[in-house]
Formats: sequence, structure tokens, C-alpha cells
Amino acid sequence: MHSTKLPLWKWLLAMYLIVNSSKGISSVYLGKLIGISQKSAWKLGHAIRKMMDPGSELVPALCGIVELDEKYIGGKPRYENGVVHKRGKGTAKQ
Repeated sequence: MHSTKLPLWKWLLAMYLIVNSSKGISSVYLGKLIGISQKSAWKLGHAIRKMMDPGSELVPALCGIVELDEKYIGGKPRYENGVVHKRGKGTAKQ
């Protein structure tokens, strides 16, 4: 983040947008949201992704037991004629 002319709030906004996008974010869209050019947004995105690289730190990646709160994995149950399936917390999914 040093040696750039971008203000800190644009870096933080870009980090927020990249982390919270479920399928990633394009440099064109990132540039429009932040108010910078596509070329700058591309460099900004790559710098942020490089900072998030687990191999760049001395701390190892997640290992051991990892806990998540209320995450349902899997799709909807298959359709069965006349059967009403439970939804949300009523399911037997872990």
C-alpha cells in the first residue's frame, strides 16, 4: 500500500469489496465502484490478492478443527410427490 497515490479509504473499500464478493470481482467493476481507472483497479486487486496469499506469511493455513456458524452444505432435496421437506434449521444437515 506504500508508494501509491491512492488514499487509504480506497484501499480499504477495495479490500472490503474483494473479500465480500462471493464469485470474485472484475477490475472493470471494481474501478467503477471505487472511482479509479480499470488499470489501477487491476493492479490494486492483484496487490490485495497477493496480501491474502497464505504462502506469503509465516503463519500456516487453516489446520486442525475449523468451526463455522450455521452453514448448510448441499442443495435442495429431490422432488417427491406429496412430500413436504423441512427447511433451514429443521433439517438434519450438520
